[in-house]
Amino acid sequence: MNPWTLYFYLSLLVSPSHGQLDDIRFRNGYTDFSLGSFAGKLTQASQNLVSLQSLRDSNFDFLPFDYLPNRTYDGAHHIGDVTFRYRRLHASSWTSVDSALDRNNITPIQSLHAASVIAAADMTPTLNDTAPPIQVTREWLDMGTMLGLRINITNDADSTVEIGSLGLPIAINNIFIGRSDVEVQRKCSFADPYIGLDAGYVQVTPVRGVGSALVILSLDRSPFEAWRFLFEPAGDLGYHVQTYEGNYEWQIHS
Repeated sequence: MNPWTLYFYLSLLVSPSHGQLDDIRFRNGYTDFSLGSFAGKLTQASQNLVSLQSLRDSNFDFLPFDYLPNRTYDGAHHIGDVTFRYRRLHASSWTSVDSALDRNNITPIQSLHAASVIAAADMTPTLNDTAPPIQVTREWLDMGTMLGLRINITNDADSTVEIGSLGLPIAINNIFIGRSDVEVQRKCSFADPYIGLDAGYVQVTPVRGVGSALVILSLDRSPFEAWRFLFEPAGDLGYHVQTYEGNYEWQIHS
């Protein structure tokens, strides 16, 4: 199987039960970057995107960075995670893999730290599989005025491996819990997906209805085939409730 390259582009009351967990290790610090009209943060330990601010709109954050301490436990998805299913040749059952389920330290790839690469890592250690036949690497790319996310999937096995599904989670600040109506207007967003294969995109629009919107789209071959709901632990903020719809993923292969 030849390596697959997936392109994913971005353009412009706390209880101690989960709030003190740090499976994503955000307390290890961040990698900050600024591109065009927005600035963002990647966690250094997991290289997940946890903040993306519009510099044109008083640093409006499309992501729930203010609630990050409540969403650091295993099973909570962030942009930069990947999910897929695979089976080896002649196998009858599928193995499901989700980089958010059982987080372990990723392996930074220093050799890819060129001028256009903000951060890069081998994600294989954090896949919930003891001996995956697939290597997954991830690169965050400086594309001038856009942020690029590139996922590379390589078959390391001696036999054919079939991919049964493939998705990239999208977690935005659609959490209304614990906020006044004024704070919801000031901080939160809605996601509007257009499931249009190679012409597909997700538009993330501030609840207040004015200001800049974030557009997530594909370049090259990352068709938007389905918008899949992600099951997550309820956590401190609840999940899939009236004031927190939950998170979904861009499915390239459903």
